[in-house]
Amino acid sequence: MATRITEMVDAKGKVDEAEQVLAAVEGTDVNDPRLITESKDIQWAVQYEKKNAVRWRDLLLGRYGGQAGTHTFRRLILGMGTQAMQQLSGINATSYYLPTVLIESVGLSNSLARLLAACNSVSYLLFSLIGIPNVERWGRRKMMMYAAAGQSFCYVIITICIRYNEDTSISFETQRQWAKGSIAFFFLYYIFFGIGWQRAPWLYPAEINSMAMRTKGAALGTATNWIFNFMVVEVTPPGIASLHWRFYIIWTVFNFVFIPTGMSHHILTSLHR
Repeated sequence: MATRITEMVDAKGKVDEAEQVLAAVEGTDVNDPRLITESKDIQWAVQYEKKNAVRWRDLLLGRYGGQAGTHTFRRLILGMGTQAMQQLSGINATSYYLPTVLIESVGLSNSLARLLAACNSVSYLLFSLIGIPNVERWGRRKMMMYAAAGQSFCYVIITICIRYNEDTSISFETQRQWAKGSIAFFFLYYIFFGIGWQRAPWLYPAEINSMAMRTKGAALGTATNWIFNFMVVEVTPPGIASLHWRFYIIWTVFNFVFIPTGMSHHILTSLHR
């Protein structure tokens, strides 16, 4: 909603209409002093972004004008990086294809796989709500680091369970037990992701970039997310068919790498203070 109001003020110059929208959202009158102050703040931010906007050419060449010394390019990369990490955590390898994963990797029937996928979606939604009131209390980086550790652990167990589920040298009943174990950790993976990675990467690009770079940073972050989303979705079906249980090692490694990545970012940030 805030983005839409800013767009009305910026690209279309519809300040009066934007104030009416604000009044409707806030449940107050357009003449409310608090609303007038908020409107002026938005108008000032829009004008500031226009005046201090960094050109793409200067950004790529490392020339930031008034933004020099604020690590503009580094902030941009960090915002894009969190969006790439969200996809490389393996969420859409299972989110888009969970029934396929449960059928081909775990060996469930079509109807049971779809039922479990539906149950998992409800669980995912409920645990995603935990991150909303706690994101300010826990902090974006800590949420993502701890969640990445949990996700990596889940994929380790999933990989092991599916490895033995596909092992024809053991009895069918034993295979079924390993399969059931992997299902539990698919559900647990979604809990970690819902709490730590569902929202924080979307906040990061808009917050970490300076005001003059906010629009470009958010745009590049979103583009990065969807590019990596497309890549993950494209490689998942052939990856499962070709690599079988080894396919899940990829997501185990990626999630594990995100932990020291977050720690190194914390150290670099502390050194620059």
